[in-house]
Amino acid sequence: MKDFAKKINSAQDSKDFLTFLNDSDQLFHPEDNPRDIIKNTTGLRLFTEEQCVNIENRLNEVFEYLDDPCEYILDNFDKF
Repeated sequence: MKDFAKKINSAQDSKDFLTFLNDSDQLFHPEDNPRDIIKNTTGLRLFTEEQCVNIENRLNEVFEYLDDPCEYILDNFDKF
């Protein structure tokens, strides 16, 4: 599991983070609350509370380095 506590310090870190989420089948719309993401197989939350706090922080950082993370996702991944 990715260390969601690791701070994002660049555009490349941002892309790497989004790529990790995609590759590990955890990618969701970056404007959504990670607490609302549910595992399809179990109906339970995908992330723990601690992970949610860290992911929120990481996504805030992603938005600092990428003008439009949503566009990056749409251009690079087939999820959405």
